[in-house]
Amino acid sequence: MTRDVSYMDSLALGGLFIRTKRPVPLRSSVQLLLDTPAGQIRSRAIVRRVHANTGMALQIIAMDPGDRALLHRELRDLFAS
Repeated sequence: MTRDVSYMDSLALGGLFIRTKRPVPLRSSVQLLLDTPAGQIRSRAIVRRVHANTGMALQIIAMDPGDRALLHRELRDLFAS
């Protein structure tokens, strides 16, 4: 298993774009750990698009209900500010 720390360019309930110079191959399964001000959010995702030396688009495919609720609150708070 490979671990990496990356920054997000965009985030939604269904997925995100991660900036990285080392994207994993298309259709790879990825475990995510998002650090947010409200706590950690864990999920599994599939790589849907790869942009060489830029990053990759991930589709979230599995997330516990508590993590999804936390993600929903974080997105709501981001859009409210």
